[in-house]
Amino acid sequence: MNWGSAFIHLPLYLYQSYGDISILTAHYEKMKLYLQYIGAKAVNSVLDGGLGDWGEVGGSAYDKTPKNLTATWGYARAATSMSSVASILKKYDDAATYAELAQSIRDTIIPDSGVTTRTATALRDRIHSLSALGCL
Repeated sequence: MNWGSAFIHLPLYLYQSYGDISILTAHYEKMKLYLQYIGAKAVNSVLDGGLGDWGEVGGSAYDKTPKNLTATWGYARAATSMSSVASILKKYDDAATYAELAQSIRDTIIPDSGVTTRTATALRDRIHSLSALGCL
């Protein structure tokens, strides 16, 4: 799921780098559909599956970051990016909807998520820090 979200993130990054809004305009409706596709796979805002954490510190089989944590974090990032895109395109109702979705997803994984692996705990703490700073 997370690699597919590049379809949402890359147009935003290109706009931020070059200021050309046409890429957002051209792909906005398909970007919305992709986020809906991801959302249809979520159960209570949580995705189960994906590729997981490729760079986990440690290594024992019992220390693996749950795939649902990394997939759900990717879902939250995609919703955040969609909120930004919608704002840029002056689609303020959509922007608010995606911001609320992103917050709802973050609320699912930031409070006591029961995560016990080193990387997952660090990720949860990092998400909490970025959220508190308004970066997410």
